[in-house]
Amino acid sequence: MKKLNTILIGGGHQSRKEHLPALIFSDLFELIGIVEPDQIAREEIVHILDGKNIPIMERIEELDRHINKKIDMAVVSVPHDQYLPIINFCAQRGVHILKEKPFARNEDEAKQIYDIAKKSKIKIMTSFQRRFHPIYQNFKVMLKQIGEITSVEASYTLGSKKPNSGWRSDIKKAGGGVMMDMGYHMIDLIFWYIDPFKVIDKSLTINRKGDYNTDDTSFITFEVGNVKGFIFVSCIYPIKNEQFIVIGSKGSAILKKNRIERYNLSHELVEHLEGDGTWAQAMQKQLEYFYEVIVDNKDQFISNPEFQLNNHVKVMSRIYEQ
Repeated sequence: MKKLNTILIGGGHQSRKEHLPALIFSDLFELIGIVEPDQIAREEIVHILDGKNIPIMERIEELDRHINKKIDMAVVSVPHDQYLPIINFCAQRGVHILKEKPFARNEDEAKQIYDIAKKSKIKIMTSFQRRFHPIYQNFKVMLKQIGEITSVEASYTLGSKKPNSGWRSDIKKAGGGVMMDMGYHMIDLIFWYIDPFKVIDKSLTINRKGDYNTDDTSFITFEVGNVKGFIFVSCIYPIKNEQFIVIGSKGSAILKKNRIERYNLSHELVEHLEGDGTWAQAMQKQLEYFYEVIVDNKDQFISNPEFQLNNHVKVMSRIYEQ
């Protein structure tokens, strides 16, 4: 089976915890280079590589000088304002891209990325590990047992010691706050479990205006068909929690990060499932899926540019419209 020569662009916390281990473990990819500007992060990457002779560079411009193999794919996880030039760089070299969310900061940028992918004929997929995690996949099956869905409550909260720090503090660089960051996952779950929705109302709150100009707590209401619901996200909340509650005509179901539950109309627990699958494993499954997209030259695939532009980006534009 052909291995894809792959580079990792961005060696931040998530890349070191999920992307890098998954790439090292997989037999489908040959990691041939890493780009990370921060020295401390590069030192931690060296430790993870444990003696593997993989060149680590500070800037993407160094790739042409240090890599003498054809690059097939890039896994990219960088600050939001850096994606477009990196995508351009990769497209010029015919490099397919698996990138972290968001797809883009706004509709104009999204259209540019869509056009780049179409013109260069590269595959660009936005990463959604939850779609490849067994707990989240089994929840989709469980929802078939609760009848016609009527209500959805999605919440994702944590208490960050340094909320919206660094580039996340600037709306121009980030494109948005917690709803674009943490909320992007909840929005995608609703798209996946139910359907793309219409935003009815929104509330974006900045509690520490002297420190940043991006929302740290956000709330939206939405509807899709006969389903109504809301999403609540916050990075300054006293409780760390991720929860997805769905109410249907035959019962209800609850999704947490490592457990799902189904209740009947008498609110009695009917079934539950727990799992300890790691996010690195979910990332590995996602990489395997994207491998097939590239090798089989698929036009329609999960989170492709057209789907992102017509759904995720439009919702975000509605939330962050001036």
